[in-house]
Amino acid sequence: LQSQWHVPSMLVCGGFLENLVDTRLWFSSGGTSSVLHVDSSENLHCVVDGEKQFVLIDARYADHIGMDRKDGGFFGMDVDSVDMFTYNMSGVPWWNVTVNSGDCLYIPYLWIHQVRSFHRNIGM
Repeated sequence: LQSQWHVPSMLVCGGFLENLVDTRLWFSSGGTSSVLHVDSSENLHCVVDGEKQFVLIDARYADHIGMDRKDGGFFGMDVDSVDMFTYNMSGVPWWNVTVNSGDCLYIPYLWIHQVRSFHRNIGM
């Protein structure tokens, strides 16, 4: 498979590949969503085919939300139906980003995010 897979040209400049910690290839048939979580390193998510939707919250606001599952780095909050009695989201800015085929999204270290796909897609 590696011989058939090519890293997008925008990622091969400036020594970027020498600094990669981990590479993952995500396949989805759609209708999926992750839990609200943080990653242990910076993340550059590129959609090869299809589209994905991300909810992003700056790491500075983690205490407002309260990480329920510190062992796994994820939150119990349902971003589609936030319980305002449990989670203090007052004044917490968030972004809803759609990443289309050929686009990449940079997610800073420890930024809180959820990933959702509605249709078939491939990302890395």
